[in-house]
Amino acid sequence: MGGFPEGWAPGEHYPDKWARRFAIDFVGGDLKAAAPKGIEPVITLSSGEAKQIEILYVEPFDGYRIQFDWYPTSDSTAPGGYAYVPALPGGGYQRNLAVSVFPARAG
Repeated sequence: MGGFPEGWAPGEHYPDKWARRFAIDFVGGDLKAAAPKGIEPVITLSSGEAKQIEILYVEPFDGYRIQFDWYPTSDSTAPGGYAYVPALPGGGYQRNLAVSVFPARAG
């Protein structure tokens, strides 16, 4: 957020638009074994847009964290959702995650 991969830095300018950061951790299994071939995150949003999509190896739990910032594209306060699928070349690994986001009202 604000151009920083691990969060917004205090003292820096406020972002023009506020976002929500989502982080999904994956430990073990097919993803770790196939990760050297490449991981391609596929993010499907019902509203808003995903920015700053990152795939990080996290040594303390020996797994991968896939994170992104969700930015609203309207002032709507209607719930929005997304389905997230990390994919490997050839479609060898897929997991779906559905989440509802309830944007805060302005003011």
